[in-house]
Amino acid sequence: MTMVYYMSVTMMRVLLSCCLVAMVMSDIDFGYHDYDALTAAMRAIEQNNSGIAYMYSAGKSVQGRDLWVMTLGEKPLQHLPLRPEVKYVGNMHGNEVVGREMLLH
Repeated sequence: MTMVYYMSVTMMRVLLSCCLVAMVMSDIDFGYHDYDALTAAMRAIEQNNSGIAYMYSAGKSVQGRDLWVMTLGEKPLQHLPLRPEVKYVGNMHGNEVVGREMLLH
């Protein structure tokens, strides 16, 4: 009985995560984004999904540009101990645009 309950809660969390991603993706332009367009797209996601999305700068690039980070979740500003988290990284190298586009889509 306990295992069935655990599976149900897990499946509900997966479903909720998929719904959150679908809500966020509806605001994205499916084309390549330069730095300014990427920043605008991420700000739009944050503004349109203020309860589940939070954007912040992790630092500056060698060109002085902000290195944007976006967290998504029920409580995007709070780390919940013992709750699994996933980290996706795109644009590890600035000239590799496919990584960031994949994360937006």
